[in-house]
Amino acid sequence: MESEKDKWINEILDSGAELKMLKAPGGLLDAINHALQERQEEKLIPFSQLRLPMIAAAALIIINVAILFSADGWVEPKKPEAYKIESYNLNIY
Repeated sequence: MESEKDKWINEILDSGAELKMLKAPGGLLDAINHALQERQEEKLIPFSQLRLPMIAAAALIIINVAILFSADGWVEPKKPEAYKIESYNLNIY
């Protein structure tokens, strides 16, 4: 006598008897492997594409440094001497 569990297992196994193994169309796996290899390969950016951004960055840095040196705020202003010796009233002493 089969238990309920054994009947259930047998029904599930019998239901899968009509299933067929699926196969990928020819060349699909090769195409996937080729696409994965292309992603993993190191891609270098040619210098000709980096030349213009590098020139622009260098120009911005030079302009910013020039502005800092030419601005009045870059050099500390001279502090006025608050207490000069002449400002003391030495006649009191």
